Amino acid sequence: MTENIFSLRYEGTGISEGLEPSAFAETVRGFAEFVTTVSESVYGEGDDTKLKVHRLTQGSLLLELWQSVSDMTVNDLLAIGASVATEMQMAIDLLKHLRGQPPKVVSNVSDGGVSVENNSGNIAVFNQSTVNLVINGDIGSSVERFTKPVSDGLSSGFALEMNTGPVASVSSQDAPSMVSVAQDKELLESESEIWLTATKVVLQGEAKWTFSDGRRPFAAPVVDPEFLASVSSGRERFGSGDRLLVRLKAKQSQRGTRLRTQYEVIKVLKHEPKPARIQDSLF
Repeated sequence: MTENIFSLRYEGTGISEGLEPSAFAETVRGFAEFVTTVSESVYGEGDDTKLKVHRLTQGSLLLELWQSVSDMTVNDLLAIGASVATEMQMAIDLLKHLRGQPPKVVSNVSDGGVSVENNSGNIAVFNQSTVNLVINGDIGSSVERFTKPVSDGLSSGFALEMNTGPVASVSSQDAPSMVSVAQDKELLESESEIWLTATKVVLQGEAKWTFSDGRRPFAAPVVDPEFLASVSSGRERFGSGDRLLVRLKAKQSQRGTRLRTQYEVIKVLKHEPKPARIQDSLF
């Protein structure tokens, strides 16, 4: 049994004061997902991954992932480990090159590499495996999670290492580029009539309403102008817990390996207020 050690070190006065539990959990999940996805793209599934968290001197925080790999000699591990480190570095470099936006042009070149032109017209060549991870896959979502302490101003940047060797670094200037650039693939679009309970209403701006279909809550914009005008003017009273019979559009898409569904209320067909004695007004 041999091991790889992946380290992520954050610098900055804010990071030493600690992250909120939910933010810390997202950071850890993003880092673990990044390590696992890149490693498996090179040598398949690892046997075990363990997390160690070290709080160092004021102004820094260190996360370590220990990955155990069986049935592999030390020399094999070192050779493959170098490939994993290179793949991680190239993935971060490609995200920096794209600057937070999908590529303008992607094309194969004669030596087996892939030419990637960003939206500023700059061109760089990457391995096909890196393009698969970043553009055809969705590894940017994982990187975005563990870059969040930098994006939120808690850290001035981080350094990524593998087995004590430097792999990549990200500064506060790089943070806006550390996001998903995978493009959605449209799968299905459908419309249905359904009763929904409104739990949150938004009449200004483009924020989404929150509904429940009796099984789960979900967010969706209401794009029925007649209904919105009626509620906004006060001609129709609207409160928490009111039920709506609506025509609901559902659009399912795939980004990388993830499926997601987006909803939109395109027409309100019927409105049933909650009884006045128990109604909690939203306005």
